[in-house]
Amino acid sequence: MVFDALCCACSLAELREHLVGGTIREVYQPERLELWLRVFAQGRERYLCLSASAQFARAHLAPSPPRAQERTFPFVLFARKHLLGAAVCGVSQVAFDRIIKFEVQPTNPRLADPVRTIVVEIMGKHSNIILLNNVGTILEAAKHITADLSRVRTVLPHVDYVRPPFRDRLDPAALDEERARELIAQAPSDQPVGKWLRDAVDGMSEVLLKELLFRAGADPETPAQELGEQTRALARVLAELGQILRERAFSPTRHVRADGSELVYPLPLHHLQREARLERIPLFGPALAFAVEAERANMALAAQRAALARRIAREIDRRRERLARLERDVARREEARQLRRRAELLLAHMRLVPVGAREVTLPNIFLEGAPPETIPLNPELSPQANAERLFRRSKSLERAAERAPERMRAVAEEIALLERAAAEVAQAQDAGELRALARRLEERGLLRREQQPKQRAGRGVRAEDRLLRLLSPDGYQVVVGRSAAESDEILRHIADPDDLWFHARDIRGGHVIVRTNRQPERVPESTVEFAAQIAAYYSKARHSRLVPVDYTLKKHVRRARGGAPGLHIYDQAKTVIVEPRPPASEEHSAQ
Repeated sequence: MVFDALCCACSLAELREHLVGGTIREVYQPERLELWLRVFAQGRERYLCLSASAQFARAHLAPSPPRAQERTFPFVLFARKHLLGAAVCGVSQVAFDRIIKFEVQPTNPRLADPVRTIVVEIMGKHSNIILLNNVGTILEAAKHITADLSRVRTVLPHVDYVRPPFRDRLDPAALDEERARELIAQAPSDQPVGKWLRDAVDGMSEVLLKELLFRAGADPETPAQELGEQTRALARVLAELGQILRERAFSPTRHVRADGSELVYPLPLHHLQREARLERIPLFGPALAFAVEAERANMALAAQRAALARRIAREIDRRRERLARLERDVARREEARQLRRRAELLLAHMRLVPVGAREVTLPNIFLEGAPPETIPLNPELSPQANAERLFRRSKSLERAAERAPERMRAVAEEIALLERAAAEVAQAQDAGELRALARRLEERGLLRREQQPKQRAGRGVRAEDRLLRLLSPDGYQVVVGRSAAESDEILRHIADPDDLWFHARDIRGGHVIVRTNRQPERVPESTVEFAAQIAAYYSKARHSRLVPVDYTLKKHVRRARGGAPGLHIYDQAKTVIVEPRPPASEEHSAQ
């Protein structure tokens, strides 16, 4: 999803047209970092989506209310108290930045210090929704940012609001063709035009920059002073952008790619014409809402597809290892013959074998002129027992070699079936297809059934069985120690050296392990964030907004000498700052 400064400006124009003068009738918070308002304006209900999520930060009109709330967050309770019944007086964009301000007029006379401004900062993982009073003091925020988390600024109640750090760049709304030519003439001679535009003009996202240079026919790596005839074209394109912003003459367009994914943007992106179908749309916000839901659904499907593909890949690897063992069995046929010859030599020269010897050298009766053969022995066995042991071992190897070809064919067929199933996973269009495919593979014995974590354990249940086991969005197994005993059990008996270990930094809490299958470098960031959120939830800081969580390889974790169970020390750790989030099974009990 793209929501840059130009998207802010386009969304702002729609919000001014449809929301200003309306009354807030309801406040929703379907997720921790999303706030929705139901506004009655111009004789109808309208919905405003404000999101500070890292992937989908945005502010726009929505065609329908959000999905039902599963949890109640403290932020929405505060917002309802201050915003219900309030009038939307104005909407503005801070310069040409990704910051939108909503001015509201409260109607609740019992509020001593009411909310007057809603600030939505749309800045990726630094996005936030902040409620201010009439003098710019923060009353509440979706994310609390302390001095420990940021040296730039704090976002906490009763602290004066400070705009995020910004660079003083030219507002594109002030550009006409003459000023654009003057601006290009001032560009450094050795700087590529793409980098120069990004540094000189405010709000130049990657998408907007590509489109402007495409329309001007300019290469982003060409220095601005070497554009030649393209200088006039670039000045004209920048002037057109300025006119669009001044007159709010946006042309919202949906770009539909061949794979079905969509990109909604305030302008038609001509540089995507070869890979996407362009469709003009009447409103930017509602189309963006549909695109976000579609992208979320695609992400969920991709996570399920990746999880099943990972399970199938593990089964293929197991069978390839089995195939390699069977090939070794076939190759050991000669070893079986050698063992049989040694056993027969022992029986033929029984009188020459001393009792208790570790080895014996006997003449070779099978090949005339061959040198004597040295045979290792078990000194605790008699010569006859040593011969019988060699016969048994020879017979075992011969049987394995005889059965190996048939087993190899069966294993090769299973590998072929699993590889076809992997191709089906890549083509699956919905979660139902994936579940049906997994069920068929499980019924045929080609796929191991997933063990469901036990939520409760009674008396007599082993500690290992009481452990909470989850699946990350990418299909990795996550094992949670919710007590000191469980955490100790994980580290002593469950985790492998290359598994990832998580623990809230400098805070008492449980230990969390991500099983990496000896490939920790392949664990995606989404799984790291998922495990860190679980570790933060099972710590003493579970009610904090943000919690620092350390993670490292299990081999870098060791139990403190003389320490109690669950007390460990570690090194070579990285830190991620996350919001505590319980597993789905405990969400209702956590409310």
